[in-house]
Amino acid sequence: MTIFEYILIALAFGTETMLFMRRHTEKVPVRLTQGAALASIVALVYAVMFLLGIRIGNILRFADPDMGASFDTANSLVFVGLAVVVVLKMLISLRRCKNREAVIYNIERYTTMVALAFAMGINVLIFGLGVGFLPATDGDLWRVAIPMFVAVLLLAYWGVMLGRQKVEIREKRWIFISVILLLAVVLYRVFTL
Repeated sequence: MTIFEYILIALAFGTETMLFMRRHTEKVPVRLTQGAALASIVALVYAVMFLLGIRIGNILRFADPDMGASFDTANSLVFVGLAVVVVLKMLISLRRCKNREAVIYNIERYTTMVALAFAMGINVLIFGLGVGFLPATDGDLWRVAIPMFVAVLLLAYWGVMLGRQKVEIREKRWIFISVILLLAVVLYRVFTL
């Protein structure tokens, strides 16, 4: 994958995190320094989970040294399938949250934030698992970790600032932007099969 695709993926998941942090800091205000620490925790967990997903995908990838690149299409289709699962999860959670009041957690406690970061990072892990099935993603350690960490850190911290100021944003539009970014990566992979 190219660095541009990794940046799109990082922006998509960072946008989802921005909405989460805005929603929670609106109800439970935190200091900006504590918000920076919380955003760093989420960014670190996301980067690690994405790398873990890619590593597991690399292990599970269909490959046979004697057959060359004959499994590349199957591996790309596994990526597309897992990416579509993540996109559908995001859209279903948006619809589910619209019908009921969102649960607000006390994110001032660092242990709560670490647990929430792992819970929110399931989508990142699944998407990383799909990316790991793609060919030539074995050595992408820095190209994966740096965009994910930086994008999630900046967008999560922006969410903290928006929540502290109680700025109203249209969550549905931001989720659709995240979905479109992920689908752009998927469509690029489909057309390059």
